[in-house]
Amino acid sequence: EKAIVQVKSGKVKSGDIRDLKGVVEREGAAFGIFITLQEPTRDMLEEATTSGFWKNRSEFPKLQILTIKDILNGS
Repeated sequence: EKAIVQVKSGKVKSGDIRDLKGVVEREGAAFGIFITLQEPTRDMLEEATTSGFWKNRSEFPKLQILTIKDILNGS
């Protein structure tokens, strides 16, 4: 399964998640991961949840937002 990973620094917004969602759909990817230095806004989280789920052996959000802090802490 193909995944799309996008890394952004600086000011991030819900439009960035919509853009990633479009790329995931256009490319036929199973899911997308958005990596950022900043904590996601409520609008970003809401936008990500509208993307549905990717089902493999388990079910995962189709768009996931991770901060560098999450990654370093193993979240």
